[in-house]
Amino acid sequence: MDQLLLGTYQAKEVQMDWRDFNEDWERKDYYQYFLDKQATPKVLKEIETHSLPYNLWDSYLEKFTWKIGVEGAVPVNFFHLKTISAEEEGIFPPLLGRDEFKSRAVPYWVRFFVQDESGKKYEARVYFTKDIKYYLRNYKAEHYNYYPDDLREEEAWKVFHQMGKNTPIELIFKIIPDSQDIKVYVRAPEKEIELKDIIVKLFLLDK
Repeated sequence: MDQLLLGTYQAKEVQMDWRDFNEDWERKDYYQYFLDKQATPKVLKEIETHSLPYNLWDSYLEKFTWKIGVEGAVPVNFFHLKTISAEEEGIFPPLLGRDEFKSRAVPYWVRFFVQDESGKKYEARVYFTKDIKYYLRNYKAEHYNYYPDDLREEEAWKVFHQMGKNTPIELIFKIIPDSQDIKVYVRAPEKEIELKDIIVKLFLLDK
């Protein structure tokens, strides 16, 4: 379940015959395919105006020292988290519920299972974006890109930067079983901020 970044590389433009890839296609055909399948209106405008932010991905690689915590329930089975750097991490027993501070990029997605004091079990899903289409892409088979155009505009990115790279941060998931809701907090030694511009889902598994 883990996915680690091994390195980043700079591409160089080369002149080539695009028919070496497909004898029936030319470069303009690949370009149009990209526009049809991948590019959002924002990206299309950046291509047309030659304003693509080539340093965007580098900013996603920034690391913070943080760990996960759960309140109001006990984690069971596993945690699965993704960061905006496209890295993934699975946390299983015996480490489950005892996550330690690590150098990680800003979180993007978390899925985990918990059990409350009454024995009820829940599945939790959290997207650190306010745009519902990225939830629908994974769970409703809608056709969208994996990530928003610019994750620096999301609340999680802004709050983590407010806390600072040298500050130990706890990402707290507070389970509220009666309302089947989750509150998410970014907690530092002298500051706590609730993340509200996110998508949270809590599903009751045992009735």
